[in-house]
Amino acid sequence: MSDRNAYIANASEVRSTADLIDKIAAVSRSIVDGFAAASSSTHGWEGDDSYGRSLRPQLANEHDTTLRTGQAVTAAVTAIADGSLANAGNILSTQGANLDSISRSAGRTATDDTARKH
Repeated sequence: MSDRNAYIANASEVRSTADLIDKIAAVSRSIVDGFAAASSSTHGWEGDDSYGRSLRPQLANEHDTTLRTGQAVTAAVTAIADGSLANAGNILSTQGANLDSISRSAGRTATDDTARKH
């Protein structure tokens, strides 16, 4: 019978998933950096006539918005990876502390039983 209040976590799986998320963040960062580099070479494509000049504010706004959105997505994915790694550390710490407590408790119980027999 399973205990509905049991908490089971696999720290190595959490860490592995966090590493994968971190790789996704690195790819995202690379895409954003690539966009920034490639889009800088298109600056001025709209021309210098009155129509081109009228397009500039909207083009600049769209460029900046796209860049900021990409950076925000990258930051969010990075934060998820960092949080997942911290979670794996907490799991390992909790598991270690619980195992130490069990070991200490088992040692005390054995000692207490021996003392009662004598």
